[in-house]
Amino acid sequence: MKKTTEELVAEMLDREAIRELPSRYCDCVWRGDVDALIQLFTDDGAFVIKTIEGETRVQGRAALLDFYRVGLKHQQRPYIHNVVVDLKPKGRASGRAYLDLRSARHNFELMGAGHYADEYRKVRGKWLFETRYFTAVRIDEGPGSVKPPGASASAARRARRAH
Repeated sequence: MKKTTEELVAEMLDREAIRELPSRYCDCVWRGDVDALIQLFTDDGAFVIKTIEGETRVQGRAALLDFYRVGLKHQQRPYIHNVVVDLKPKGRASGRAYLDLRSARHNFELMGAGHYADEYRKVRGKWLFETRYFTAVRIDEGPGSVKPPGASASAARRARRAH
């Protein structure tokens, strides 16, 4: 069935709004604007980090706020690219984006790389992250490797999961 011009324009506007989300996310990280960053997620939104050590899930805006306040102290500088969006019915979409992560503390050396698999939901006319899955291909430092002094990596993972 052929789509109308109005349907095509609506899809184009949705795709553009969704493609802008990963860029806004990176902009918030660069500026250290945690409050704006968590507003990019639904109220029950989640951020999930997958590494070879396991998976860390942070869900809900309060937990995301705590997580990013600690995590952004590493001064990561993300570079997002190759954003792909798949629209779904009923105000849902999924997407993928690829990441190079650099360190502002260490002369912008590469500190990580990976990719996001995102689930988006349209809430009151605005596209937001419902779940942001980050698969780390390489992470040298950052929220996925943060541990309190004297704590083991597994203890640090358990502590992060408690949020």
